[in-house]
Amino acid sequence: MTSKPQIKITSRKQNINKVEKNKTPTHSNFMITLNLNQQYHKDEHKANIENDMDIFDGLLVQFLNQIEQYVKLPEGVVYNDDNIKDVSADYVVEVGDIKKQIHTHIMIKFKHFTRVQLNFPKIKEFFKKNLGLKNIYMQAKLLRPSASENIIDYLEKMV
Repeated sequence: MTSKPQIKITSRKQNINKVEKNKTPTHSNFMITLNLNQQYHKDEHKANIENDMDIFDGLLVQFLNQIEQYVKLPEGVVYNDDNIKDVSADYVVEVGDIKKQIHTHIMIKFKHFTRVQLNFPKIKEFFKKNLGLKNIYMQAKLLRPSASENIIDYLEKMV
């Protein structure tokens, strides 16, 4: 005679005195595109392209390592582990096929318990200042969490 499989039961009871403990985090995913608007068509410029990509890559790492400086939170809310549970980033630095411009696509994911916004003018100013450029192109979008996998595929298209 065969026995029926045991069912594993896990139960929890909400602690009504600690509402925050039972709160689930929100996920916010931002897609940022930055284009330096510098063209590398001429042969003398092509020699610099790898070096310029390395400089841009280093600056992206610096930016991402200090992302808390570019996050806007509600008044009185502090950027810490209680409010921001997890932050991750994926990015690619590439050169456009037609105009030969260095650009990047960055996806930044936040798992949080408060409202999170990015300070886009401050981000743009960081890159302009550190690259010594008068202007750069920047586009930013807030993505649905379900779109993240498609964006990851897009970031890896040429890598």
